Amino acid sequence: MKTVEAVYFTDIEIPANDIPSSIRKIIKQTFGKNTGEDNAKYKPTNLITKTWAQDYTDSVKYYPELSELAESIAVGIDNITDELIAECLSGQSDENLRKLRFIILKLSRKGDGRLKGLALRCARLNADLKLVEVSFKALVKMKGDIDIEKFFVDYLIDHYDKHDILKRIADSYWN
Repeated sequence: MKTVEAVYFTDIEIPANDIPSSIRKIIKQTFGKNTGEDNAKYKPTNLITKTWAQDYTDSVKYYPELSELAESIAVGIDNITDELIAECLSGQSDENLRKLRFIILKLSRKGDGRLKGLALRCARLNADLKLVEVSFKALVKMKGDIDIEKFFVDYLIDHYDKHDILKRIADSYWN
């Protein structure tokens, strides 16, 4: 039986020395002599090399990312009402902050008109860095808004730490 020198996963080569011996045995048993580079190396297909139409790449914004989907299941919110938003803003418990993060993500994806006011309000909170970061990222997408631009200018003037992630997000508003 041929010795496994490497395993190929799409265009990634994994050297045999990085693979535990127990896994190498399974690979040998499963693929036998077809473990060489000639048979398993990544070969471009038209699906991988295809240039997708803009409509396809734009459609991604309508579907949640895995982290957003997990967050929605964790917070258990199906319908975002003004009452729910007011309730979450009234108390800064960990659960309310997590709900606000989810609400901002969902409103951002939907293009909801309540997003700007809520994101600006949450961006000013000093309670939870994750919530503020999500708020900043939602605001950055709203190019050309005078209130948001003023908010980011004020933030950049007031914060001096060049390693501040929020400062980098705010700065990206003009890119």
